[in-house]
Amino acid sequence: MNKELNAIEEELGQIVVNLRLEGLYDEPVSGYLLNAGSPAGDFLLESTPSEREFILHKLAPSLMVEDVYEGNHIILNLK
Repeated sequence: MNKELNAIEEELGQIVVNLRLEGLYDEPVSGYLLNAGSPAGDFLLESTPSEREFILHKLAPSLMVEDVYEGNHIILNLK
């Protein structure tokens, strides 16, 4: 479980970096489409909305869920 959480935290960290880099060139930042099949994507998509907020608060406090599509995709953005 600890390895899984580390992989999820690392993936969310990369998303934060990508969104911040995008913000250097594009205003406003369009968001990050996270698909099912990745550790963070599966973990967040299998969670309830309140669980997602808590997970992001603990693992990537600068991210927020913008939208969820059909249980297969989630859009994350910077707060």
